[in-house]
Amino acid sequence: MTESSSGSTFFSIPELVALLSEYMEPRDIARSMATCKNCARLFEPYLWRHITIQHYRATKDVVRRNRHHAVTLVIGSPFGVDFKGCLEILAGSAQSTPSMPSESRTSTSAHRRCGPRDSPKNRPLDLRHITVLAVIPTRSRSHTRDILYRIITQCRRLITLEFPLQRSHKNRLQVLRPILEAQSNLRALTITKESTCPMQDFALLLELCLRHPTINDLRCHFPLFRQDTNAELWNNFSTISSHLKSLDMPAIFSGSSTHEFLLPILRSCGPNLECLSISSISGYFADRLEQTLRDCCSNIRHIKCGLDQSYSSDSNKAVLALIRGSVGRGLVSFRAGCNIKDPYQSANPIADVLKALVDHHSTTLEDLQFDAVRSATSWEQAEILARCSNLKRFWIAPAGYGLISVEISHLLSSEWTCLGLRELCLTLDRRITGSEQEPIANLAHRVYAQIGRLRRLEKLSLGCYTFGFGGGNEGNSEMDLTLNSGFLAELEGLSELKEFEMTSDYWTFMGQAEVEFMNRYWPKLRKITFGSPMRAMGMRAYDATSRSHWQWLVKRRQSLEYDVHRLSFDLISQVLPNIDLIFHQ
Repeated sequence: MTESSSGSTFFSIPELVALLSEYMEPRDIARSMATCKNCARLFEPYLWRHITIQHYRATKDVVRRNRHHAVTLVIGSPFGVDFKGCLEILAGSAQSTPSMPSESRTSTSAHRRCGPRDSPKNRPLDLRHITVLAVIPTRSRSHTRDILYRIITQCRRLITLEFPLQRSHKNRLQVLRPILEAQSNLRALTITKESTCPMQDFALLLELCLRHPTINDLRCHFPLFRQDTNAELWNNFSTISSHLKSLDMPAIFSGSSTHEFLLPILRSCGPNLECLSISSISGYFADRLEQTLRDCCSNIRHIKCGLDQSYSSDSNKAVLALIRGSVGRGLVSFRAGCNIKDPYQSANPIADVLKALVDHHSTTLEDLQFDAVRSATSWEQAEILARCSNLKRFWIAPAGYGLISVEISHLLSSEWTCLGLRELCLTLDRRITGSEQEPIANLAHRVYAQIGRLRRLEKLSLGCYTFGFGGGNEGNSEMDLTLNSGFLAELEGLSELKEFEMTSDYWTFMGQAEVEFMNRYWPKLRKITFGSPMRAMGMRAYDATSRSHWQWLVKRRQSLEYDVHRLSFDLISQVLPNIDLIFHQ
């Protein structure tokens, strides 16, 4: 078989081309199209699978020529493009898409439905091939909104829909009802709103979504305005048999009446519910919440919630009730957002949450994440690592300076059982409390050796709360990640590591030997983050990355990225013009 015939045979299998395109970025597809006409013809449909009408990303010509390829459509801001013109083309009221060559008519589902005499040029093209549609909230005029609604109703095979409820919608139910009735395959629905939604309107919207026969993922991204509602309205929810598996509840803008609708909704979802997300929840009905979860929602596996900022007697009782009530199959993931005002309070809600997770879900927990933490006890963090054997992600991210570090002696109290850990964010505390007599250097060596046993680790974030004392029990922790005076060699076994973050100033003391170690033992490393979100730390990171050994590493790894916190793009680009950097402004 000649080379040309083998190439023709290869490209004659559309399923193989489709499979290859799934693993290719848009820039890779564009490069493939530039190799020959055959590749250009075959890969063009997959270059335009995702079309975004926002700012300068798409023009009328782009939409006209490629709308029949689109699988994902994002309609955003009307600024910078002929927004109305693009929408009219999508709605079929403008000139239709030109026909494609006969060889490529089978490349997309839209062309497979068209014969030689029934091409998109001869008839208005429907939008049934679009399965994902996201509409970003915009302040557009009524005529433009009418065109937008017509587009949504033409997309009759949507699987995922993100739809905004505008402030100008006087009757939100009349807007949403025909859209949902036209969708028979819809699985995931996200409703956004630019202002608060009255409780009465939310009840009607929620009832409409719960009664839909195919929706199993509902996300309400808008705040609720507290107002008195009829109790019978919420009690009717208990009689609805919903198919929801994932529910994201809105936040309450005023008042604390979560119990009014949460319990009836949980009874409606029943055993189908697997994922629950709620940002604010009152604590004085915790007992009823726990009992409802045990009786009706025995399959909850994922919880995302917010921790109460106050330290009242009933603080976070509802969060603990969520954890204790979800014992049917056990929690797989728990994520919480925190905003604790004073880290020096004697009460610590995160300690109670960590202890409850260990007591009730140690055998099933795989993903643990706390965002913006200012206070987290050391002992409970060490217990998670020691007792949750299936843990894949341990991520407690600090909010600036805070008491979130883990004492080294606590980490060594027992062996870690989570050897399958993929992501780890750890802040060490080198201070020794109690009657420990072992030198701090020996303790630190054992901790880094423990981290080095995590052979499957892909993302690692390391920091130290106590550093720079220059002696005593604490020692100089800034030298921990060096080869001569530190313990970097203990991390030799992390061959799967892809992202490495240093939240303390370890990099200043690293030299050529350390970057050669990374290049040799971490072959999959693609991103290094220098510094914490504090500006002063970022400036020290800037000074370090301008040194020759860090530039040497980037030259050896063309795909490596340096992530430097809080530095201007112009300043860093003058020193490192050939290094791909990500900046946190």
